Amino acid sequence: YSTIEYVRNTGDRTVLDEQVSFMDARPLNAGARDYVEKFGFTKETASMYEHGKRAIDLIIDKRMGEHGLPLILGGDWNDALNNVGPKGKGESGWLAFFLHDVMSKYAVVARERGDVATAARYTAESKKLQANIMKHLWDEKLGYFVRGYADSGAKLDFIDVTVQAWAAESGAVDRSY
Repeated sequence: YSTIEYVRNTGDRTVLDEQVSFMDARPLNAGARDYVEKFGFTKETASMYEHGKRAIDLIIDKRMGEHGLPLILGGDWNDALNNVGPKGKGESGWLAFFLHDVMSKYAVVARERGDVATAARYTAESKKLQANIMKHLWDEKLGYFVRGYADSGAKLDFIDVTVQAWAAESGAVDRSY
């Protein structure tokens, strides 16, 4: 997100070609959600553009829940909402809007770079996510977008300003909602 916003606001696309190492850390232990430990960096490098693609692809390929929304995991810690998904099934409304925004903007950059396959994939995935947002997060009766889903499948139907703001900011929904 930060890289794409930097590129969009400065016009400096050279940052996308900068070579950056990867973190070198041990995998999480079974059942662990995080740990604090000193880490190093790998000898392997990739462009900032590639780092961004790998992050997006990881979410699309391995971190989507049963409603087609991003898993909360540790990514939605605001108000301790990561605690509603300790079993890895909770889904986040905020992360859905955030992911939509990132994929939409990354598709534009990919197209500019001639990476047609990535642009097409992120455009298609953002449309699919948009449909899942409207189907599973918009609550017609309540008149707002819900916060997401807990591990149990229970809808987190309280109103949250973060979700409503990102609904408008992300471009995923018509602002008339």
